[in-house]
Order: sequence, then structure tokens, then C-alpha cells
Amino acid sequence: MAPAANNSPPKTNQHLEGGDYQVVAWDLDTTGRRLIDEICQIGGFYVLANPPKEDKKDSGKESSDSECMQTFSQYVMPYKNPNPGARRSFGIKVVSVGRYRMLKDLDTGKILKTKSEVSALQDFIDWLKEAKSLSGKDGILLACHEPNRKVLVPLLLEALYKYNLLDQFNETVCGFVNGVSVVEKLGGDFSITSHSLRSLCKTVLSDTNPTTASASDRSRVLIQIISKVCIPKNVSSTDSVSTLEGKEDTKSTSENSIQGSIRPIDASSIFHVATTVQQEEEELRNLKGMLDTQGTLRPIFESHLRQKRSVRERAMQLRKIVAESGLDYDKVATIFTSAIPTSDEQNNQDIENDEKEKIEKEENEKVKANLKEKIPDANEQDLEELIVLFQSHFRSSTTSSTNNVASNPNEENKSSSHNLNGSNPVANKNATSNNSTSLGNKNPQQKTYKKKPQENIASRTSANVTTKKSHSPKVSASAGTATNSATVEK
Repeated sequence: MAPAANNSPPKTNQHLEGGDYQVVAWDLDTTGRRLIDEICQIGGFYVLANPPKEDKKDSGKESSDSECMQTFSQYVMPYKNPNPGARRSFGIKVVSVGRYRMLKDLDTGKILKTKSEVSALQDFIDWLKEAKSLSGKDGILLACHEPNRKVLVPLLLEALYKYNLLDQFNETVCGFVNGVSVVEKLGGDFSITSHSLRSLCKTVLSDTNPTTASASDRSRVLIQIISKVCIPKNVSSTDSVSTLEGKEDTKSTSENSIQGSIRPIDASSIFHVATTVQQEEEELRNLKGMLDTQGTLRPIFESHLRQKRSVRERAMQLRKIVAESGLDYDKVATIFTSAIPTSDEQNNQDIENDEKEKIEKEENEKVKANLKEKIPDANEQDLEELIVLFQSHFRSSTTSSTNNVASNPNEENKSSSHNLNGSNPVANKNATSNNSTSLGNKNPQQKTYKKKPQENIASRTSANVTTKKSHSPKVSASAGTATNSATVEK
């Protein structure tokens, strides 16, 4: 089961201590950068200190030209399509071929062979177990590269929770390490201006065109960067890393340079920036709690989240600062609703404009000091923008509530008038009885009015019948005279 959300602050950093670990670089291609996104590819790469005695070739595993280098790559078929940013970054998209959905490589145009997420994760764990046995180390230390915010480790842990694979994972993996932290601590000898992977390839590896399209390619490049940064001072860099000066920057040359330059990584040199699996689980719980708190703050920032990108990103940054401090909507409301005067107080107090401005400034200073205590990470600009946002939101809510209260007396007058009209039941009964009698008097008239045409019709029909009867003897008489005249002629 996934861990429940936790709003408590993270515990103190517990680094790995002792032991001999094998450093394995890994990366993911995903459908997006959110916690609810899915995995599209799992990639891994590591270098052994000694070549293995046996090379096993299983599904999802590739044996490189060097026996000491092992690569893992497996594509996963997601349930939802990658967003536009993921399609541009990873070069993959979901296409429909008849009744089936398939994963397609945008660069080559080929359909990729995929597996289900649970099968890919099981293969990845088996590959890590094999790396542990081949290296003969105590465990695996997973290294990834995330310059901005941590998404890869939470996504991996969520997937392991989903399929109950965390116990198998913990048997092999002992901790995680971020390549950015390694470069920050040990990359002082390089003129690093940016921590993006391609920028580090340019400054650390002198490679201006690295292959970083897939997750396995990025894992390979990350191992090369960490091995270059972690080189002891007594070892020259020319012995371990070769450059591409005077050569064309092609994929084949870059791969050959990587294979000839990577050396095994000493895990003891990066212990001080590594974290345990249990610590990452605790951070995941804190992340879920912060996301829940951000959800409660959405009504305050909703108007800014619908504007252009720069305004939206600034609003998301401010909301994250507030959520990380533990302030939810209710706590913010208690701060600002008490500081905002009601409309009745404003109408009753006859204060000049200058005095009103002074009072508002004093209230703003009090609110600013209160927010500064509860949001220590916010600077002066952040506090001013937050005060404007909070005041505009809660003042609009208070004015709307006062307008509703002002409209209620009219409704009460209407209801009281209805009650006055219906307060005398006897009169109402008499009125209803009178109405019923009047209706009863009207109904017979209508019935007689309706029957009169029927009586006329009946009288007319009876008259016709009598006329027919009266004419019939005449006919017989005429017939009799005709017969008598005939007999006389004879």
C-alpha cells in the first residue's frame, strides 16, 4: 500500500554509512512530471570493477562491447498518452493502429516493443539483483539526475507500491543519490554554470552533442559524469576520460568515447549525499501532504492559475511556499478574516481618509509580521504579493456574504406578508367555501347550456320522424287511387 499523506516536517538527513555498494545509474521516460503520471521507459547502466565470469542475455538486457558495462532498457505501454512536453523531451508518442495502441519513436518512426508496467518493474528488479551478484557488493546505490524538483524517485516508489514490489526492491537497493548533489559537492574544479545534463556534458566531458534521447542513454551519460567528478586528485583525468577534440560529434564516436572513458565509481566518495530508501518514503509522504495542502489553497490562487504562463508559474511558486510552511486555507482565513473590518464597522466609524490609511498600514504590518513568522522561507517580495492575494480573496468573500445578508430582509418581509395573509384560517375557509359555491353555481349553467343543443337536436329528429309518418299514408293513398284507376280502365 502507498503511504498516507503526512504534513509533518521531514526528518533529519540520514546518510548511508559503511558497506560496499555498486553504483547504478537509472532514469525514466514518463507521460508527464506529476505524481499521477505513468512510466514509458525504464533505463539503467553501470560499470563493473572486474568483468563478469558469465554474461547472461535476458529480455530487456543488452550486453555492451565492454564486458564491464551493463545496460538495461525496457519500454512500457502507458494507459494515457504522453503530454506535449513529454513527447518533445523523450521523442515518443502513442499511436493507434487499428484497434490497438502502440508506442512509436518519433526520431526513427518505428514501433517500439513494450511490456506492461508490472513486467517491466519485475525485469528491472531482477537486473538489479544480477548486478549485485556480479559485482559482489553489499547492495545497489541508484543514481539519477534531477536538476529542478524530485519526480523520478516518487514515481518509482508509487509504481512499486501499486504492485507490491517494494519488499523485493529493498532486498537489493540500499539508497538513492542525485547527480546534481554529487556535482555540487565534488565538481568544484569545473566551471559549472548549469546543472542540466547536456550542460554538464559540455563543461565536464567536453562533449557538445551527447546522446540523451532515451532513459538508457541518459543513464550512460550520468555514469560518465559522476566517474569524472569522483576521480581522485592523484589520478590524472587523461587516464580515465578521453575527449572528442578534432572528431565529428556523431553517435558512434560519442558511444566509443564513453566506453573507453568510464571507470568504476567508488561509492564511498558519494555517501555524504546519498539517502536511504526509508528516507525517500518519508519524503514521499511529506510530498503527498503538501499536495493536499496546495489543493485547499486553490480557491485563493485560481484566478492567477488561469492567466498566462509567467503569472501561472509565479502563482504556483507562491502556493508551494505557503504549502511547505504548513498553512492551509483555514489557517490563512483565520489570519486575514480577523484583520479585515466588516462593512458595518466601516459605516459606523466616521474616520477620515488619512486615518483609514494609517489603520490599514498598521494592519498590513501586523499581518506581514505574522506571515513572516509562519512562512520563514518567503522574502519581502513574496510576502507583499501573498498579502495582496489573500486580502483580495477574503475581502471579496466578506463583501459577498454581507450582500447576501442584506438581501435576506426582503425575503423575510415577503415571507411575513405571506404569513399575514394566511393567519386567519376561518376567513380562508369561508373564502374557499364561497369560491366553491360560486363554482358550483356556474357549473349547472354550463351543463344546461351544453344540453340545450342536444334537446333541440332530439326535437328536430322526432319532428322529422313524425313528418315521415305523416307522409307515408299519403303515399299509400295515392298508390290506392292509382290501382283503382287501373281497374276502371280495364
